[in-house]
Amino acid sequence: MLPPGPEQNPFAQVTAFHRDPLGVLRAHQQEFGDVFTVRFPTARPTLVVADPAAAQLLAHGDPELAHAGDARRHILPQASPRSSFGADGPQHRTAKARLQPAFAPTRIDALRPQIAALAAAHAASWP
Repeated sequence: MLPPGPEQNPFAQVTAFHRDPLGVLRAHQQEFGDVFTVRFPTARPTLVVADPAAAQLLAHGDPELAHAGDARRHILPQASPRSSFGADGPQHRTAKARLQPAFAPTRIDALRPQIAALAAAHAASWP
């Protein structure tokens, strides 16, 4: 049994979402609560968790039960089952371990000036 969500057909849902993704998600959260189901023609029913506290529970769920990599590969088949994005279980831990040095706090701190400069240059190009 999935949480409630909009009754529109999947094509109407995806069209509305592509026109105003944040507005659509906020309206659904207001109508259906912090957890709801959306249906798009190109994917299985998708559960949206809009409560940050609940999202943290999902992010730190039991890796033996939560197979995010498998779910991502259904939506994005090009996601490799050997990558941190598309893997589960031991393969995910191995892929994540390869990436961790690049995202260590000391490494990110050393890059802050470059990140800030890139962000400022990009934002300056916005209309």
